[in-house]
Amino acid sequence: MGLFHDGSHSVPVVREVVYPLADRVKTFNAELELLPGIIARPAPGHTPGSTVYLIHSEGKRALLLGDTVHTIGQLTEPEWIGMWDIDPVAASAMRIELPRNWPNRLMSSPRLTFAGSPSADW
Repeated sequence: MGLFHDGSHSVPVVREVVYPLADRVKTFNAELELLPGIIARPAPGHTPGSTVYLIHSEGKRALLLGDTVHTIGQLTEPEWIGMWDIDPVAASAMRIELPRNWPNRLMSSPRLTFAGSPSADW
């Protein structure tokens, strides 16, 4: 199953839940419009398969960062290396590129917390 390794290093629940779905998964390595208004873009460097999503409708846009950015500092100082970045050089390059290629968009990540944010208490 080219997409997944044998799973010997995976958490058992991942092998049980994800591996059986391998024949339903379609991979991509370039920007891809999944549905009108939803664009997926690979965001290499953090973890395998990291992806950011650009959501747009009626002239409004948001960039969903997932866990590619963990602190505000990684946006203001994108060369900062996250301890979980498997390829720190690629992760830094991706964090530098995001605001350049997708400027003036609301950026959101469940990892970014600040006083008053919904995830600050999680």
